[in-house]
Order: sequence, then C-alpha cells, then structure tokens
Amino acid sequence: MRSKKTVTLISVCLWLLRGSSGAALPNQVNYWIDAALDTERHLLRGKEVIDFVNRTGTSLDEFYLHLYPNAYREGSLFFQELQQAGNNLDILYPAGRDDGYIQIHSLVIRGEKITDYHIDDTIMRIELNPPLKADEGMQVRLDFTVKVPEIFWRLGHHRGNYHIAQWYPKVVVYDRNGWHPDKYHFLGEFYGDFGSYTVAITLPANMVMGATGCLVEEIAHPQGTKTWVWQAENVHDFAWVADKNYRETSTEWKGIIIRSLYFKEHKKGGERAAKHAREAIAYFSQKYGKYPYSTLTVCESYIGGIAMEYPTLIMLPPVLSYQLPSFFTIVEAATAHEVAHQWWYAAVGNNELEEAWLDEGFATYSEMCYIEDKYGKENGFVNLPKRLKFLKIFHLDDLRSSFYKSWITLNLEGKERELLRPAYEFEYPDVYSRTVCHKGALVLAMLENLLGKKVFSEIMRTYFECYRFKNATTENFQAVAEEVSKTDLDWFFKQMLHTTRRCDFVLEKVRVRKAPTEGYLTEAVIKQAGDAEQMPVEVMAKLKDGRKLVKRWDGSDKWGVVTFETPKPVKDILVDPSNWTFDINRLNNRRFPKVAFHPLFSFPYTDRYVVTYYPKVGYSDTDGWSGGVNSRAEDPFGHRLSFSAGYIYKRDWVVYNARFFSPIYKWGNRLSYLEFKIADDRHTRSQSITLVPVLVDYKRYWRHFFTLSAEHEEHYNVDRKDCDSGVITLLIFSYRLETNKDALRQNGGEYRVHYEHSLPDGDYIYDKYFFEVSRYLRLGWMATLRARVFAGWQTGYSPRQRKFALWREGNMSAFENSNLDIGDGIAGVNTVLDFPLRKSFEIFSLPLVPTVCVFFNAGKVLDRSEVRSWARMRKVDLRGWKAEMGTGFSLECVAFAGLALRLRLPLLTNTKRASLGLRLSIDSAF
Repeated sequence: MRSKKTVTLISVCLWLLRGSSGAALPNQVNYWIDAALDTERHLLRGKEVIDFVNRTGTSLDEFYLHLYPNAYREGSLFFQELQQAGNNLDILYPAGRDDGYIQIHSLVIRGEKITDYHIDDTIMRIELNPPLKADEGMQVRLDFTVKVPEIFWRLGHHRGNYHIAQWYPKVVVYDRNGWHPDKYHFLGEFYGDFGSYTVAITLPANMVMGATGCLVEEIAHPQGTKTWVWQAENVHDFAWVADKNYRETSTEWKGIIIRSLYFKEHKKGGERAAKHAREAIAYFSQKYGKYPYSTLTVCESYIGGIAMEYPTLIMLPPVLSYQLPSFFTIVEAATAHEVAHQWWYAAVGNNELEEAWLDEGFATYSEMCYIEDKYGKENGFVNLPKRLKFLKIFHLDDLRSSFYKSWITLNLEGKERELLRPAYEFEYPDVYSRTVCHKGALVLAMLENLLGKKVFSEIMRTYFECYRFKNATTENFQAVAEEVSKTDLDWFFKQMLHTTRRCDFVLEKVRVRKAPTEGYLTEAVIKQAGDAEQMPVEVMAKLKDGRKLVKRWDGSDKWGVVTFETPKPVKDILVDPSNWTFDINRLNNRRFPKVAFHPLFSFPYTDRYVVTYYPKVGYSDTDGWSGGVNSRAEDPFGHRLSFSAGYIYKRDWVVYNARFFSPIYKWGNRLSYLEFKIADDRHTRSQSITLVPVLVDYKRYWRHFFTLSAEHEEHYNVDRKDCDSGVITLLIFSYRLETNKDALRQNGGEYRVHYEHSLPDGDYIYDKYFFEVSRYLRLGWMATLRARVFAGWQTGYSPRQRKFALWREGNMSAFENSNLDIGDGIAGVNTVLDFPLRKSFEIFSLPLVPTVCVFFNAGKVLDRSEVRSWARMRKVDLRGWKAEMGTGFSLECVAFAGLALRLRLPLLTNTKRASLGLRLSIDSAF
C-alpha cells in the first residue's frame, strides 16, 4: 500500500508533466560504439550505430550531429572565444600546441551511404530525403577517427593518462524550440537526449579503465590488448578514462558500487576520494532521493579546470583532491559538488548552454549544504585537527560567505549579469562562474529561507522525482516550487533570474517606549535602499537576557516598521540575521557595525569590520634593529586602513607609516583605486595621494592604467650617498597600456608614459619625462623574445634619488650598486630571449617549465649638457654606453601566467664599475 505522501508526489508529477511546456521531447536515442585507442599516435578509431526514433510530433527533413573534437582545431569557435577571453594557451598545452579533430570516413543512414553533408566547425548537418516522419525510426552508421590532443581539457591526454569526453558523433537535441545545433563554446557546457549506450573500448592490456555505466564484459586479445564493454541506461552522455598507472579501491553504499581510480603514488588521496564520494551519495540520497544509478567512478585525471562531471563518472585533478592535506574541506567540497551533479545534470538534465544555473547553481548549493551540515557554517574550507585547533584564532572564510563576496564584487564592478543568460554571452570566465555557480547557489538558499526548510526540501525532492531522466527548464522548476509551496513565486523568479536588482536593507532608527500595560515596545524602522521591487527579510531582536525574537517584514514598500513587544528591554536589533538575502551592504543592518579582531591574518567578513595585527622586526645597515607592530582594518568592500609603528633601538627613534586604500568599482574592475599615505622613517617624511583609474577592454584584452598622484617628501637625517636632503612637492601623471593581440603569451606589449612636475614651494624645481615601449614575440611554446626600448630626460634640478639610474629605469642589474650611473637623462634597450629546456615537469601536480634565457642590456645616463644636445639633435655622443650580457634560469608555473622564480647572472660588462653577482627574483616579464 502506498503512503499518502507518495500518492501526493505522483499526482504532483503527473500534473506538472501534463502542463510542461519547456522540457525536451523524449526522442528515443540509443548508441552502439566500438572504438580502439592507439596510444602511439593518440588516435581513437571507432564505429558507431545510432538508433533514432522521431518523437517530435513532426516530420524531420534534416538531421544534426555534434562533432565535438573539432573544437580543438586551430581557428575553431572554441579557440577563438578562448583567446578573446585572454587565456594563456600554454596553460592548456603541457607539451606545446597539439590540435585535435574528428574525421568521418563513412556515413550510412537507413542503409544508404551519404556523402552530401555539411560540417561547420563542430556541427554536421544532413538533409533527410525522404523526411523522417513522426514516430518513425532510422539507423545511422558512422566510421570515424578522433585525434586526441595533449591538452588539459575535457578531451585529451597527458603522461599516459587519457580523459575522453565529448568524443563521439552525438545527436543534437530537438525540443519544442526545434533543433539546437550549438557549436562547442569556451563557456558553457552541453545538452543531450537521454538514451542507452553500449560501448566497447579496446586498450592496451596493461591499462585500467573507468567509464559511464556498468562494466559488463572484459575480452582479452592475444595481441596484448583488451576490450572493455560498458552499458549505461538513462544517460545523456558517455565519457571514460584510462591509464596504465591507475590503482583502484572501491566501496559501496546500499548496493551502489563506488570505484576510485588514482595514480599509484596517491593511494591515500584515492582512498579519501572513495570515502568522500560514498558520504556524499548517502547525504544527497537522503536529501533529494536515492542515487539514480548503480555505480559511480571517481577518477584522478589531468582534466582542465577544477573538476568535471559526467553520468556516473567524475574527474578530479591531482593537485585538488589527491595531494592537499586532508583537513582542507575544499577537497571534499569539490567531490561533493561533482557527486551532486549526478542528481542535477546526470539524472535531471537541462540545456547547460542556455540555463547553466540549473545544474551548476544546484550543484554548488548542494555542495554548500553538505559542508555546512557536516562541519558547520564556520568551517567552509578547513576542518582543523586537534593539534591545529589554535588556528581558529584566525578568521577563515566559509563557503556561503565566499559566494556572497564573489557576487558582491561582481555587482560593485558592474559586471553582474542576469542568471538566465546564455553561457556564451558572458564576457569573461570568472563572471560566468561567479554568476551561475555562486549567485545561483545563493538564489536557492534565499528561496529556502523564504519558504522554510521543510517546504523547500519537498520542492527539491519533487523536482527530482518528476524530472528524473528528463530534461527540465527553469519554468519547470518554478512550477514545482509554486505547486508544492502553494505560493505565487513569479515575483521572486523574475527578479532573481531575469534582473540584477539588489537589496540594501538599512536599520534607520530604533524607537523604544513603555508598553501600555507592562514591558516594552521596540520599533525597528527599516528602509530598503536598493532597487529591488520586493524582498521579504527577517528582523531579529536580541533581549538583554539572551533571548532572541524573529519577525519577518514583507518588504513590499521602501519603508517599514517591525514592532517587538517584550517584557525585558531589547539589547540589539539586527536585520537579516541569517545573512540570506542579496543585501549589497550588511554593515548597515544594525545600529552600530561590529568589529572583529584577529592576530596575523583574517579573511574579510561580510557583515562587520575586521582588524588584524601582528608584530614586526627589521634590520638595516644604517639604523640597525627595529621592532614594532603592524595593523590593518578592512571592510567587506575592500577598503583598508593600515598602520605600522616601530622603534629603532640604535637611534632611539619612533617611526610610523599609515595607508588608506579604497578600490573604485565604477570603472568595472578591481584594479582601480584611490590611496592616501603618510610615513616617517626618520630619514624621509612623506605624504601622498594617488588615483589609479583602470579601463579594461575585455574583447581585445587591452588594459589602460592612468595614475594621478600628488606627493610631498621631506628628506632629512640623510646619510646615504644616493640620496639628497631637502623638500620636494610633486605632481605625477603616468599612463600605461598593456596589449595582448590574441591571448597571454601571444604577440603583445606594453607602452608607458611618465611625467613628474615639482612645485615651486620645495627645494628642487624640475620636470621629468620618461617613455618606454615593450614588445614580446612568441617564437614557440614557452619561448619568447622580449624587447624594451626606453628614454627619459629632465629639466631643472632634482635630488639624486629622483634622477635616472641604469639599475632602476634601465633594468641593468650589474649596475645596481653603482651610485655613479645616475643622471638627468637616460636611453637604452633591454632584450631577453627565453628557451624552455623541456616541455614541463610537475611538483605537487603543478606544471612547471624550466627555462634558460640570454639577455643583453645597454644604456646610458646623460648629464645636463648631453640632455640639451640630444634634445636639440646636435652632436650625439655615443661613447659612455654601459652594457651587460648574461644568462639566467627560471622556473615558471604555467598554471599562473607569468609567475616565475628567476635567477639572473650578468657575465660580461663593458666597464669595471659593475657587480656580477647572482640575482634572485620572483616576477614576470622583466
């Protein structure tokens, strides 16, 4: 006998499906694929049979297939978008550029060989003559070859590890909006019909394999190969991995087999991955409904990005899940996120390109719930063991707060986009991920708070049950939410998914008076200062005896009053105590913002100021030892006030410096800022104000940096040869243009103009001009030629510390200790030629490239008479140029573009006044 709850759930599903208007049609698609991997040439040769039954309700006169591997050809839409987004191609290619593709050798439809078809990038279009009538079926047969590129992406190989996804010809979805012949985009994922797969993969016999579905047969062959036969039902894609270095561990949960494939050197990480996956399956089965398949494989793989999900198969990169210490919950969170995709992507499908939040937002919300329920809301990234519990004195971020700060930064920069926006319309990868993942998760959390945990839980379970093994839409989810909650939620979904309107709840006033009988009446006057039309919010009153009372304001107007009648006085009022709304400023949610104090380090809070403090110790040749304290106050928006005070023992001096930094988001990025500084180190007393507007052209990947600064310096107690005493007041203007033609490490450069003007109230009057042009030319993978030409001059009289120096403006390290190589003008050139020694190697799974360089630098500082001669184009004396030549070594991490540990050794100079010592730096470019 069925329970009342089950009968109700079935009736809701039937009602919803009857009225559904957005879900994909249940076209019947079945695949049989037989493929063999050539590990020498990295080719995948396959035969494929597709049985397709037309359930569209109309005749089809054309038919489409996805040819995803063509995305890895040069010039594809995928690579165009990848480069337009400013991505470093060297990050993707661990061994240099290596294209991938798919070739179709034969195509047979309904027994007839087809040669007249059209391929456009990753889409094959075939005319059907005669058309395929409604409810008729046809069989499609293909022979194909896939070239597997060596690349960190969904389809690729590296160091003998094959991660194979989006690899076979796949039927394009036809739904109520017609065909969806979407090309492979850089941003966004995929859309497929549910069906059944029988796939046979032939590999070298020493390789271990994991794949979508269940392994039904292993066939050994005498030539040293083995065929693995897999079957999968009710899935919309098929992916697999293979590696001869895989080791395996397995576990199970209520009959569900969980395999973990890991590299042999990462045994503990592989065992943890199996454990995390098992616990996530148990958690989500209880939360949403039983895990929809009989197996799950978690595999370590060199796939690009953080991780990737496929039906019954998830891929995790080595550095994330297999080598970090076990107390980092981010490892478990990533596993939970990918396991959650087995509910929201694998079982309940959606058009990931058009409505990415339905899988990414749902999986991110699920990941957040998993971590919070298991470790608490305060342990978003670490679960410290007992021996490290003392580290809790530092404030570490939690997942929910990190998602909120991710959204708020987007909003402040003006980059926030509507949640229901096609993935390919997002301008930049981080805007896409922070919108569909982080904002999407917070929208679900807000809806949960609005409707209550019990009702929301029923919504999620009903949605899963109704659309299991179907493709769903946002419209379907809204219909489930409204039917289960018996609430009109159109205002919520329109506002949160189709606009970027924001809330700003302000506690304007608190009025307290005696109640007519006994006790107290406390009125909280609330203003909604944002542009959101309607948003309910909770208001909490905290009494002096510790009790808490919570009421909800409907937020239908811009102003509201929430009244509390209490026997004891109210100690504090807080708007949105659970921090669940999209409130752009949580500091004004109470009468007086809170301040948190932490030693050494703290992530910013979302609802209070934070002050960090730590001791400092220093030493200098002139002043000896010093000690003091550094402190920094910061708000959730990136405004920082830093102060440092110290004591120099040898001199009996007190020194200090203070700095206020304010990011300016109105120019659409986090690079623009305003800064104030004051300092006194008992040698120089200074004050300055600096404004740096930065304009970014994301389409061309150009960045314009403008610097406007006013500085006042008083140099006294001067005991250095390279510094003069006196007062200087300066106005400074600088402009820098960074260009990249295609992407990072492609042909690009930097152009800079710098101008200083001293005001007449100081001891020095001068004007200073400096120009430089830097260009770099890509010669090959990680091989570049960099060239820089620079020139500058000044008029009037300036102190020594403001003159041009070979080691500073000229980047000539051999002359760093020479106080003679300074002057009123400078000109020169820098050249660096980089050669990678090998393609890459790895430390903690981070790809590192050892590179040697040869550099040649030449420059000359000019005295006042030479500056005048050069300016008037009179006699130009080419004597006196200084030059250095040398070699260097760098270890560059290609995962973080341009970050390198560099050793530079000047070997030859044309003067004896030079230092040929070894220089060590961590930098990029010059």
